[in-house]
Amino acid sequence: MQYISDQLGVHPVHISRAAPKYLSTSLGEYIRQHKLKKAIPLLLDPNNSLTKIAYQTGFSDQSHFNRVFNSYFNMNPSLYRKEFNKK
Repeated sequence: MQYISDQLGVHPVHISRAAPKYLSTSLGEYIRQHKLKKAIPLLLDPNNSLTKIAYQTGFSDQSHFNRVFNSYFNMNPSLYRKEFNKK
């Protein structure tokens, strides 16, 4: 949030209040969705570790990545990878 605030020259509280008007969701939710969109193609490459993917997509650690991923897809990233690679 601070990074966005600094880049736009707008106070973080103002950004948090205005974001839902333009994004149809909270700024935090939008950022999580964006991170997961970046993670999906990385998951398709079995050479990428889940820890590496978590850090590359901006999660603080693999555990946080797993929890967020599971909350969206109702499965953990490793199971998603296995299911996709079956096809």
